[in-house]
Amino acid sequence: MYEDADYDALERSMKYIPWKGKKEEWYTWHKTFLGRAMTRGYHGILVGLELVPSNEATKTLAGLTEMMSIQKKQFNNYKLNIRAYADLLQCCTQDIVSFGIVDAAKDKELSNGNAALSWKRLSEKFAGRNNVEKMKLIKQLNESHMGKTEDPDKWIRNLERLRQRIAECGKTIDDNELVMHILYHLPTEYDNINDQYLKDLDD
Repeated sequence: MYEDADYDALERSMKYIPWKGKKEEWYTWHKTFLGRAMTRGYHGILVGLELVPSNEATKTLAGLTEMMSIQKKQFNNYKLNIRAYADLLQCCTQDIVSFGIVDAAKDKELSNGNAALSWKRLSEKFAGRNNVEKMKLIKQLNESHMGKTEDPDKWIRNLERLRQRIAECGKTIDDNELVMHILYHLPTEYDNINDQYLKDLDD
């Protein structure tokens, strides 16, 4: 993840790419912004693949004298969410509708702004033709079965890539959904694993 000094350097070197609210430009703009998100380290936050702690939880973390690695990650995710939200807000200043969507994307947990919610609502509003791509990706995921001789790791990595691309289109598939898909699309040789996992869930 980027430290503050690294972020400040990026802030000086990268320009905001304005979003003007034209549906025909959404595909290009959103791909460009996702590239920006990867460079700035908040891609996972933006598309909903990384969890962001609430304001109250972050206040608790900030009061700690020492943090464990998972707590540092949570605290960093909170800061990345603020950066992502601020970038979106800045990019949308030329379109009042988009600016309003981002400005309203706040909730009790993240009262200063929720980047993932902003991205989801913008995608729902402007995706248009991108919905076709999203449906194709979802279909591809749903129809993906692991072959008897296929490498499990390679197959699961491909599912993860599909999940990320679907998230970029505005739909988030959570970990539990992905795990259940994997379990129900394994070859019959893995039935014992499925049965044990489902038994553990029941217990």
